[in-house]
Amino acid sequence: MSQPDSVPIRRRVARWFFRMARHLLALFGLATLTYYGCFDLSQMNSRGMRPVLHGARGKGGDRVLTERVTYRVRSPRRWELITFQSDDERKTVRRVVGLPGETVQILKGGRVIIDGRRVDQPAGLAAIEYLPVCNVSGGKKVKCGDGYFVMGDDRMDIFDSRFLPPVPPDGLIGRPWMIVSPRSRIGWIDHHHSP
Repeated sequence: MSQPDSVPIRRRVARWFFRMARHLLALFGLATLTYYGCFDLSQMNSRGMRPVLHGARGKGGDRVLTERVTYRVRSPRRWELITFQSDDERKTVRRVVGLPGETVQILKGGRVIIDGRRVDQPAGLAAIEYLPVCNVSGGKKVKCGDGYFVMGDDRMDIFDSRFLPPVPPDGLIGRPWMIVSPRSRIGWIDHHHSP
């Protein structure tokens, strides 16, 4: 009586493992390409967007997932949040107030004036009062040129277009999409509401 040949079984198992490894590597490669082509992960390191996003020096701030696809299809809109890279290579999230080609003024009481007309904030952002300081102090007008005039939701924020030039289009990274950590803050980012 002859013993069953175990070589074909070993070959089948080896082929199965090889196919599974190949599929897993392909999925990993696809996931990597998707992440680097469509997303960006950054950490909030300033208090400039409180209360929507919490920032802290070091590792205590929100980790924000930004999607890169939307602005390949359309331009940022007023009152939307954007993630951009500043001249010092820092990734920053701020709110768009002025669009390319517009002139921005901030008057007492936080009134936003675009091209000589008052522009009201959406109802969910009504509690935000922008201070007219530095570039916009005393009713000064700032021309956006081809950039975006951005401001932080924290009224004392100093890293925005009241102090720095408007954000150029090539500095845009994308739309902040989701807070991924810390665990207590995980959730979608509402662009037009300040809790």
